[in-house]
Amino acid sequence: MRLRPFDLATDYPAVTSVVNAAYPAYPFTPESLRHRDEREPEHCRRARWVAEVGGEVVGVGGYEQRSDMYAPGRFELRLYVLPERQGEGIGRALYEKTIAALEKLAPTELRTFCQETEPRALRFFAERGFSETMRDGQAFLDLSTFDSGNWPTALPGGVTIASYEALQSRPGFVEELCALHNTIMADVPPIGVRSSVSTQGFGQRFLDPRDKRLDGSFAAIGPGGALIGVSELRNAQDGSCETLWIGLTGVRRDWRGKGVAFALKLAALRWARAQGYESLRTANASDNVPILTLNERLGFVREPWRVQLARPA
Repeated sequence: MRLRPFDLATDYPAVTSVVNAAYPAYPFTPESLRHRDEREPEHCRRARWVAEVGGEVVGVGGYEQRSDMYAPGRFELRLYVLPERQGEGIGRALYEKTIAALEKLAPTELRTFCQETEPRALRFFAERGFSETMRDGQAFLDLSTFDSGNWPTALPGGVTIASYEALQSRPGFVEELCALHNTIMADVPPIGVRSSVSTQGFGQRFLDPRDKRLDGSFAAIGPGGALIGVSELRNAQDGSCETLWIGLTGVRRDWRGKGVAFALKLAALRWARAQGYESLRTANASDNVPILTLNERLGFVREPWRVQLARPA
């Protein structure tokens, strides 16, 4: 087995194949994985290595930092090994390589994840001092069986809904949406400590049409004209033309419990069905009871939980 640094010019196809085989719950294309890498700001550090056996890429591992959960010493580990090559020491070698490289960056906290259905991975990380911090997971909705006509929507007086596409010409839209995003995300159960997203670069990262469906993402406007809630749709990272992902759905605290979030999500679901999409997928924390209840009410079917793990460095 040989470990070598990830090659930006040539390795995306092989690495994407390994990632998708090892963690099929959230598949990528080489282009979408590259885009995910490139959209993070420069202060977020990242490094990746590949494991080769006989010239074949059989594993990939490394560390990264996320701008929305950023701290100088907080790093997320990413380890993937082809299922048929697991148990051969490849993951251990990638882990040790990653930990050794992190030592010079003065890490204070390490985070990673695996599925609850992966006892080998859970045991691997437990033996290295990681413990569970929370669980989150995916759910899907079959739009062919979803009857949107059964869900009448009564918005509070003076509240209207419009797509991001229609609101793009609204003065100060990006800045106002960024502020609302931070307000809502402050109450979304996090993997780690949340970091507010700055207005600078918000449009490029969160309104990129390669990721976000601006015509299928909706905002609620309150009686005074301010944005009070959102429900967003995203393109599938694997390039699927049949499936969309639900991104952030939420409203300001003073508007919760009034049916606004339900109306926003229903608008997104109706739009997706009208456009011919076959299914929607979403991901939520296991303790986010309001959104889990809303999804169950709409007919989403939950899949196994993803286990979030952490340890002090």
